Amino acid sequence: MGHWKRFAACAAGVVVALGGFSTGEALGSVPNYQLVGSFSAPDGRWDILPDGRLISIGGTNGSEIFVQNSVNGSGYSVAGSLSTLGGINSFGASFLRVSPGGGTVAVGDGNFDASASVYTFTLSDLGGSTPTQRIVSPNFDGVFLDDGTLFVTGSNPTTFANGVYRLNLTTNTSTLVVDDFGGASGGIATDGAYLYTGNGFDLVDGGSVTGEVRAVLLSSVDGTGPLVSFESEMIPVARALSAGSLGFDGFGNFLIGGGDGFSGGEADFAGVIAGSRIADALAGLGFTPGVDLALSPDPAFADFYSIRFNHATGELLVAANGTVYRYIPAPGTGAVALLGCLVAGRRRRRGA
Repeated sequence: MGHWKRFAACAAGVVVALGGFSTGEALGSVPNYQLVGSFSAPDGRWDILPDGRLISIGGTNGSEIFVQNSVNGSGYSVAGSLSTLGGINSFGASFLRVSPGGGTVAVGDGNFDASASVYTFTLSDLGGSTPTQRIVSPNFDGVFLDDGTLFVTGSNPTTFANGVYRLNLTTNTSTLVVDDFGGASGGIATDGAYLYTGNGFDLVDGGSVTGEVRAVLLSSVDGTGPLVSFESEMIPVARALSAGSLGFDGFGNFLIGGGDGFSGGEADFAGVIAGSRIADALAGLGFTPGVDLALSPDPAFADFYSIRFNHATGELLVAANGTVYRYIPAPGTGAVALLGCLVAGRRRRRGA
């Protein structure tokens, strides 16, 4: 009964926010996202707080935490500095992510040695009232499964082998759960039922290639079973760019960013892939490379775009070269949003 209540609430919100449904719109299609504005990007890696403001890490020694002064504004204020054992890498932090409940922030220090670590904290920690939590782990990108579990991609500094690590914030441990990558680490995302990650740069002949995204049931990477092979056991679901930035929009469509400029592949756009295509791939029907909607708002060439969906504002954010570009679905996307409610409900049931 609870699933139907959540669906009804979601559907009601869709009608209110989008002003009704367009009967001529095809269910399962990607919204026609339209550019509506932009604002200055924060310094360094960033994510979105529950109230819709951005939070990032950069500045002095790469360790200052910035919070956007207002939603979609270009001003940012320093909330404090993150205390780390080995310091943030000179190239900057590898990632910053906010937990689903919004109370915890995770940062990868970007280091590639035995000291490589992920730090978790609350904003109040930055004032020194509470020690910052440190979990030793390789790190390239990360995503929260829940408030106590974080999945991180990264490369072992001794073996150079890439993998996915499951971090337990309660036990302060990092457990390798996915190995056997035929390339470098890419982005990572979850829909509550599956874990998705990509090959960021193809390094071997055969197998996955740059930008290829594969999925695995979360129950297979709970940290208690055998390692999962990216190459032979995960399900190929998409391929575009370098799979360096992954996620989902509010309608269940897959978001993909990055750029494969080094090997002459795709670059200079971020993409949206219909959720129905991902579902077909998960069902064993295979996938077709490419995206359904390519977004390239930067007037100058941008080799690498990052992409996020702001659930507080209902906007798609695409960032490159110091600017965050704002997109909203074109009028008449109510049917797509309703499908998103249905997809989200099914995913919750599969992940329960």
